[in-house]
Amino acid sequence: MLDAYRHWMKIAEQRLPRLSDIVGPNRSALPDNAALLLRIPNDFLFVSQGSAAVRILGRSYVGTLHSEAQSALVSDIEANYVSAIDHKRPHYLRFVSRSSERHFSLEQLVLPIAADDSGEATFVLFFIAALDDKADILRAIFDRSPIGMIAALPSGGDGAKPDDGRILMINAHAKRILKLPESMDRISTVRDLGPWFRDGALWTRTNTVSEGRQTHIHYRDRNTGTSYRLTIEPISRFMLFSIIEVLA
Repeated sequence: MLDAYRHWMKIAEQRLPRLSDIVGPNRSALPDNAALLLRIPNDFLFVSQGSAAVRILGRSYVGTLHSEAQSALVSDIEANYVSAIDHKRPHYLRFVSRSSERHFSLEQLVLPIAADDSGEATFVLFFIAALDDKADILRAIFDRSPIGMIAALPSGGDGAKPDDGRILMINAHAKRILKLPESMDRISTVRDLGPWFRDGALWTRTNTVSEGRQTHIHYRDRNTGTSYRLTIEPISRFMLFSIIEVLA
């Protein structure tokens, strides 16, 4: 994005850059993280969109009007596109996105582009990047949760037992509760956690309750007398195990 800005600015010292000046002689070879829009009366038309821009925005908008995008920010973003063209200057945007399922906030570099040697700005070429990833944020929330949590991926089809699940993540609180070792090299499935329930944490199962899709297994730590509830719940393609202390 920074390279594109510097390249645009260098050419703009002489004239308004054309699309071929930015992307090269093959005008159809748009950069993955870019989109090209044509200014039309009172709107912009998506002409082309790179594969990374499709992923970041959540869909391809090629052939649609910018005003058709389902976002409360459409008019504000479009105003910046108009300003970039009218003043023949790049614009930088940073905004919270509700159109992307993967990202919370995005940034755009908006470049006015000429269609020919006339120097009239006809297109806007924007480069887009994600400033954060929802998966990273959710992972941080998961790891810092005051509830012990284990996420696993079942194996073996619908009839597979929870013990057969491959562990994807264990948060810090679950590791403390179960007194797990620093190295998790030998722990790859839920079944591998069995020794810590039986021997390491010295837990005794006291009760099992099923509520809908949830299964609650109650344990007592024989050393401290502390009671815990382990909840097993299928969520989409995953199994979520949550552990909380139960107050008497």
